[in-house]
Amino acid sequence: MRKTMAAIIAAAAFVAFGDPLMAGGVNFRLKDLEGKKVELAQQLKKGPALVSFWATWCHPCQDELKFLQRLYQQYSDSGLAFYAVSVDGARDRGRVKAAVKGRGITLPVLLDPEQEVQKAFGLSEVPGLFIISTKGEIIYRHLGYKSGDEAEIRARVRDAIKGLQGSALPTDSSGAIVQPAEEDSL
Repeated sequence: MRKTMAAIIAAAAFVAFGDPLMAGGVNFRLKDLEGKKVELAQQLKKGPALVSFWATWCHPCQDELKFLQRLYQQYSDSGLAFYAVSVDGARDRGRVKAAVKGRGITLPVLLDPEQEVQKAFGLSEVPGLFIISTKGEIIYRHLGYKSGDEAEIRARVRDAIKGLQGSALPTDSSGAIVQPAEEDSL
């Protein structure tokens, strides 16, 4: 019983905080639509990542997914990785595949059918979008989605990309990234 409980606690800690490589940052391992395992920590060795949680039954998620697809097309070669994490149940995998294909989504889609990663990110609802630094730190969080959110999200994506190019990201007194005063041409 103690071994089982210890294994459960260790597994929960891994999902929530990553392996020692991530030193307290977030990490996860999920499968994509083809069954290939994707680990966030491996991507973060190359650059930051945008992770969006969504579901086929969520209308705001569908709108956000369309917007993220446009961002992915524009910035996929920037070093910022994009992941759309479906929280639909295991029985809905076919529905997820159909939704992705039907909407022309080409950004990487990962599956979280037990919503373990969603919960580890502290989400009780979708959509939820996070940008994660190469240190595994959440540097931006956006909950929900409505028309007009695009400007803020795009600005935060640009900030993350600027960070890849060696510019310091502007932060407030709490360490949260703030939007630059002027619009850049990135």
